[in-house]
Amino acid sequence: MGGRSYGRPGEPVNKVFVQYSNDLEGFLPYTLVISEDHGLEFFSLSGHPDFVIDPLNVLSSNVVDYEMLMKDAFFSNLSRSILERSDLKEQALELSAASKPTPSQRPHQFEERVQPPYKPMVQLSIRRTALEGGQVIVFIAVQTDVLASELVRGIKQLRRRRAVLQSAGGSKNKGEGGGTGGTADGAEDVTTRSFSVASRGCPSPRTVASHSLASTARTTGRGST
Repeated sequence: MGGRSYGRPGEPVNKVFVQYSNDLEGFLPYTLVISEDHGLEFFSLSGHPDFVIDPLNVLSSNVVDYEMLMKDAFFSNLSRSILERSDLKEQALELSAASKPTPSQRPHQFEERVQPPYKPMVQLSIRRTALEGGQVIVFIAVQTDVLASELVRGIKQLRRRRAVLQSAGGSKNKGEGGGTGGTADGAEDVTTRSFSVASRGCPSPRTVASHSLASTARTTGRGST
């Protein structure tokens, strides 16, 4: 009834693969949680940082055809640049050696950087900071067509609700940096400063908490010497 699922055995239904158009990391695996408080919260499954996207920064969200995307000239050039990164190839070889996959599985992990295992695809246009200007495209591969449609619908609904709350809150939101997508702490509200260094979204609450604990531990360690 819901169509084909591309999820593999044991994978949570909210596992997704995410790629930003302005970095050379390619698609990376995350679990996605959407909430009123935090917006779109992505928890990394690959050792990369978690991140959050504020729905108010989403300029547009649409379901896109996987095959057409793979043939798109810009996307093809981006994929080619990712595949040419020697450091990613070395990482893939190290992970393969550590996990000891079968010969038929070895290339898959690296290839998934440009061809995620999930075909249903959502494309977001995200507003960048006022300083940087412009926008960046985010591709999110999900497990079913139904999930893709629900994700687009959910983002639009949450964006409308946040816009109403922001309008009603007025100066309070401004004073607090506008929620998870704000920049009161100096963090970028959207993506990267360059192609080589990925800074996806703004830090998730979990990432901020872990950094705070690490900082406290370092301070305590220095004080005890």
